[in-house]
Amino acid sequence: MLTMGQMSVVSVVVALLMTGYGTGVSGECPSACTCNSNVVSCENKGLKTVPTVPSDTTKLLLDGNEIASLDGLVAQTLPNLKEIKLNRNRLTGLTGNEFSNFGALERVDLSDNMISSLPTSGIQGPKIKFLYLGNNRLSDIDGGVFAGLRNLEILILENNQITYVSNDTFSGLPKLRILLFRNNKLPTIRVDMFSAVTSLRRLILSGNGIASIQPEALAGLSDLDYLSLAENKLTSVEADMFSGLHNVRTIDLKMNNILTIEDEAFSGLPRLRRLHLEGNYLSAVPTVALREVRDTLTHLYLGDNRIASLAEDAFVGFRSLNRLCVKGNRISSLPDVVFNGLDRLESLSLHTNPITQIPVGLFRGTPSLEKLQLENTQLTEIRSWTLEGLEKLTTLHLDNCNITSVEFDAFYGSENLEFIYLNNNEIDYIYAGTFLPLQQLESINLADNKIKGIEPGTFGSHPRLTKLFLQYNSLRILPTFLGLGSVEEFDADHNLLREVPPLAFSFLRKLVKLRLNNNQISNISESAFQGLYQLKELDLQGNQLSSVSSKFSALYGPWRR
Repeated sequence: MLTMGQMSVVSVVVALLMTGYGTGVSGECPSACTCNSNVVSCENKGLKTVPTVPSDTTKLLLDGNEIASLDGLVAQTLPNLKEIKLNRNRLTGLTGNEFSNFGALERVDLSDNMISSLPTSGIQGPKIKFLYLGNNRLSDIDGGVFAGLRNLEILILENNQITYVSNDTFSGLPKLRILLFRNNKLPTIRVDMFSAVTSLRRLILSGNGIASIQPEALAGLSDLDYLSLAENKLTSVEADMFSGLHNVRTIDLKMNNILTIEDEAFSGLPRLRRLHLEGNYLSAVPTVALREVRDTLTHLYLGDNRIASLAEDAFVGFRSLNRLCVKGNRISSLPDVVFNGLDRLESLSLHTNPITQIPVGLFRGTPSLEKLQLENTQLTEIRSWTLEGLEKLTTLHLDNCNITSVEFDAFYGSENLEFIYLNNNEIDYIYAGTFLPLQQLESINLADNKIKGIEPGTFGSHPRLTKLFLQYNSLRILPTFLGLGSVEEFDADHNLLREVPPLAFSFLRKLVKLRLNNNQISNISESAFQGLYQLKELDLQGNQLSSVSSKFSALYGPWRR
């Protein structure tokens, strides 16, 4: 039996439990929200004000509501609050003190609101590290507006209408690492605009309409690793444009209006690895300018320009180059030595050019090449030993060309090919031995050609081949499948096949998908599908079959399982 003193203690404990003390719960969870492990979730509830939440809340999710004022937030004491999401609401402005009392707050998301201005007195938040203000209506930013955020590391200002940034807008941000400023309306980059943020590692200024950059405007950003100026209105790259960017590794200049690049444009960039120049108006490879970075560049993108030819020495000395893209230009011929010395090149994109011929020996200087894209060109044939020297090539795109023939030894010298795309061409016949040396093949796409015949021995033995595509051709008889025991998917729909002979697929023991639809098949042998125990999909639609019920006895067993 409890004594009076013990009963008093029990009463106090019960009272404390009922008020929430000692349980980790302080205050009630708002009726419109759910609370779990100090996270209060109130997304998409139609709230017009910030509800009162438990004082031990660490994360408050209020996105997708109709909140127009943060008065209800300012009135609360939330010493443990680390993150608040207020995106997709109806906020139009800030006073600057909304977050000043939350000593643990690190992440604030105010994106997708209607905020048109920021307080001249500045936004206060002693520990805020991440501030999201993207997709608002900001038009200009005064100086010192972020000075109260000395721990800020990431600032998102994308998709606003900002036309002006003062020289001290970003002052007082000694830890800022990432500034995302894309899709605004900044016409120029002035000297000292970003000089205060010397800690910046990533600066994204794409999609602003920038037409000019003052000399040495970026000189103070010595720690910058990534710079994007893509989708602007630059017409030239001048000698002092990137002065001082000693640690930059990536410069993105794609989709500007660049016509000229000065000879010293990339000097003083000892760590530059990736350079994007695609989508401009260059008429030639800027060989002289690139010589300043040819020892370090690993990725060079020159696609979708107006380059009509490649000089023999265009890429001399690019010993570190790993990826080269010159797609979508006006190149019709290639010097046979143009890629010599590119020992580390692994990916080469030449597609969507009017190239008519590949000179024999073109790839002898690229022994590390793994992916070659020649699709959408005007090639008419693949001659003997065209791919000589490509011992590491695994993926070859020759689709959507005008190829009418592939010589039987065309793939000699590239024995490690895994994926070949020859679809959408004009090939009418495949000769014996064409794919014979390619023991690593996994997929061959010959669809959408004019193939009338495939000689026995065309494929040889391919222990890894799993996909063979021959749809939309003019085949009247099925090819021989000897040596193709690993094929899992075979497509021969939309051909001129008239029958499926006995044991037609007896060598395809692992076949899972078989498509023979839209042919002229009127006869199927009773043993046509014998041995296809793994088959799960068979399409015979669009043929001339009057009855098939008795033709599938060999399939009933495996399908019933």
